[in-house]
Amino acid sequence: MTMSREIRLFTIATVAVAIVAVLITVTVSLTARRSASAPHPDASLAATIERLSFSDLEFPKEYVTVWKERWYASRPQQKAWTWEEVQRFWKDPRQSALATVSAQNDARIRALFQGVP
Repeated sequence: MTMSREIRLFTIATVAVAIVAVLITVTVSLTARRSASAPHPDASLAATIERLSFSDLEFPKEYVTVWKERWYASRPQQKAWTWEEVQRFWKDPRQSALATVSAQNDARIRALFQGVP
């Protein structure tokens, strides 16, 4: 007898939760639909931006010329690097990572033993 009562209570609770979930879903969807149809608060700003053209803006004289080359190549461009260039500039990522991890571990160990007399 108690088993059927427990099942009945569980069924009632499940149906109640489902009804509440459906009501919340309907409320949220109706609210979202209303807010989508309402005009956006920045609609006047958007209209102003659409009317704005570049001729309305004033730029500093240094920016009047659209393209100013700010860098110059220090050497002619190459399709491939020579072995000497590679050796000169290559940094092994494993060594870099090892140095970083080692420094972090040293800092953790110092922090750990800082309070030890």
